[in-house]
Amino acid sequence: MKRSFCRLPLFWKIYLPTLAGLILYNEYLIHLYHSFQWADLQCETDSCVKILLVADPQILGNTFDRKLYWPLANFDSDRHLKRTYKRVVQHTAPDVICFLGDLMDEGSVANDVQFADYFTRFVNIFSQPTANTIMVYVPGDNDIGGEGLETVKSDRVLRFKQYFNEQDETPIEPTLRFLNVNRISMTLPLNNAPSTEERQPYTVLLSHMPILRWADPFTYKVVDDFQPSVIFSAHDTNPSTLRHIVISLHRCHL
Repeated sequence: MKRSFCRLPLFWKIYLPTLAGLILYNEYLIHLYHSFQWADLQCETDSCVKILLVADPQILGNTFDRKLYWPLANFDSDRHLKRTYKRVVQHTAPDVICFLGDLMDEGSVANDVQFADYFTRFVNIFSQPTANTIMVYVPGDNDIGGEGLETVKSDRVLRFKQYFNEQDETPIEPTLRFLNVNRISMTLPLNNAPSTEERQPYTVLLSHMPILRWADPFTYKVVDDFQPSVIFSAHDTNPSTLRHIVISLHRCHL
């Protein structure tokens, strides 16, 4: 083997080690390097809850992109997502994992057979780490419709609920709850408005599309009715943080 390599032309002596180095770097070392830059999460109390947010994983479909290499592209993308997810879960050891919509790239246009295949791929990539890990799923426009001029399809909404067991409310502890707010279909959790008499839990709103982007009646109703402590949304490709001191969002007409 060593003699065979020594007999190769100079081009191959340079090209082959370079190719091997690039594969090693891009497939392994780059992920290891970035994982060392992640913050070390330490609980300050015994009652803390670690939450992992997964935004827009969008596993690839097989309808729009039918080039010759699409099976390889899907395989490589799934492998990358699975490996990254596994490393993140090992680093964070989350108690709750929230998927903030667009779980699939072509879920809203998939037929039932395709959707079942996408779901099987999804749960293989994003598996439940332990039996005690709480998994929360929120639909996105690529899952149920609503992107651009595409309408939200009621059968797609029902299908997502059936496959992912989507819930309006997920209570974590007596003092912590997650509420699913769907700006795409303009639907809210039922009978989950906070009481004015009892001690209220820390309320986390989950949505695919940002709630506070528009100052419309839906936004006012969400904030006034549920009085969220924090809102987590996805959809946008640029990360942003909005901080508000909210007493009430009731509008005044002059």
